[in-house]
Amino acid sequence: MIKIIIILLMTQLSYAFTLNSTTNPNFKGWNKSEIQFAINSTNCPASINITNLMEESFKVWNSVATSKLKLKVVGTTTSTTLADPVTVYCEPNFGSVIGDINSIPGAAQVSPSGNYATAGLITLNVSSGLANIANYDSNMLKITLAHEVGHILGLGHSHDRSALMYFDGTYYVNMSLGQDDVDGITYLYPRNELSGDKALGCAMIKNINNNNRNPLFGLIALLLPLLIYMILLLRSRYSKIVLNFN
Repeated sequence: MIKIIIILLMTQLSYAFTLNSTTNPNFKGWNKSEIQFAINSTNCPASINITNLMEESFKVWNSVATSKLKLKVVGTTTSTTLADPVTVYCEPNFGSVIGDINSIPGAAQVSPSGNYATAGLITLNVSSGLANIANYDSNMLKITLAHEVGHILGLGHSHDRSALMYFDGTYYVNMSLGQDDVDGITYLYPRNELSGDKALGCAMIKNINNNNRNPLFGLIALLLPLLIYMILLLRSRYSKIVLNFN
C-alpha cells in the first residue's frame, strides 16, 4: 500500500513541458505579466482576420487561474522582425525564411537577454505550400496560433498528447489547454497574491519542472506516505484495544 502511494505522489510531481531554450536551462519567458502583440496583415489572406484569431487564441492562456499572465493585441505594425510588442505577420516566402512550406503553418521565435525574452516574432505561412494558412479552417488556425503563442511565452514542446504544446500537431482537435500546459505557464508566470497580484487562483503554489524542483516537494512525497501508514497503524491498534475491553 505504501509503495502505491509513493508512486502516485511522484507521478504528480513529474511534468512533460519543456522551456523554449536549448542553450539556457534557466530561461523564464518574459519578465512581465502583460505581453503585447502587434499585427502586420499586409500579406495575409483577405478572408482571414488575423487580429480576431489572435485574440481568440489568447483566451486559453489568459484563463489560467494560477497564472498572472495577460496577453493582448495592441494594434498594427509594419514590422516583419523580432520586436516588443511581438510581431505577427504573414510570410509569402515561408520556405526561404523557415524552410518547410508543406507541414508548418506557423513558426515562433523569441530573442532572449539573460534569462528573459525581450522580443518575439510569429511568422505565418502564406506561401504556395500545402501548409498555407488559407488551407485551414478557423478552428485549426486558432489552435495553431495558440500553440505558437505558447512558444512566445517561453514554452517548448510537451511530451503529453493532451497538451496544446504537444509536438505533433496532428493530435490537435480543440483549442484547449491540458494540465501540462497549465503547469508550464504557471511555472513561468505564477500568480502571487502576497506580492500584489489580485486574489484569484492558488496564491503561492507554483508548479515547477524536473530541472528546477524544490527539494521540499520530494521530502513531502517521502514523509506523507509514512504519516498515513502511522495513522492507519494507530487506528488499528486502538480498535484492538477497544475490542479487548469489550
